[in-house]
Amino acid sequence: MKFRQINQNTEEDFQDLEFDIVEFQRRDDRNYFRVYGQYKDEIVGFDVLINSDLIPGWDNGDINRDAFSFKGITLKSIGKESDAFLKVLLELYGFNGELQFEDEISFTCFPLEGDPRNIAFEDIKFKVFFDDNDEMGLYCEAYMNVSVKSYIFEFKEKDTEYRENILRTLSK
Repeated sequence: MKFRQINQNTEEDFQDLEFDIVEFQRRDDRNYFRVYGQYKDEIVGFDVLINSDLIPGWDNGDINRDAFSFKGITLKSIGKESDAFLKVLLELYGFNGELQFEDEISFTCFPLEGDPRNIAFEDIKFKVFFDDNDEMGLYCEAYMNVSVKSYIFEFKEKDTEYRENILRTLSK
């Protein structure tokens, strides 16, 4: 099976990655996505769970502080494709080594664009955070965007300085 090349639309100096949404459904008050992509000939993927009770991040042009959601987005391993994603991410980020994808990792999220309650019909852009108070020394930020109508999930860098912590966060 062929999937989109995950780094085909990356910006200079950044690794902005796109995946095909191959499955989408609502389960237990969460939006569930299975995403796959390719890097060269390697198939990579993972599950994405987004809470269905998230609200818009902006209220008449002002930040809606109630829109920050602790554990609002979760990434889950699907096995070898998730481990392969970390292997590819190591390469794209300029690191060496072997990593295994964490079984499940949750991020605090904030909706930058769109109304997450309409995720099936509207493109939604999130800023995500891990280790919000840097208690574990793993603080990092990224963007995760969903377009159900285009079947695209994006995992985009906020800043290259977070690369090492992103890798440490996603791995066991």
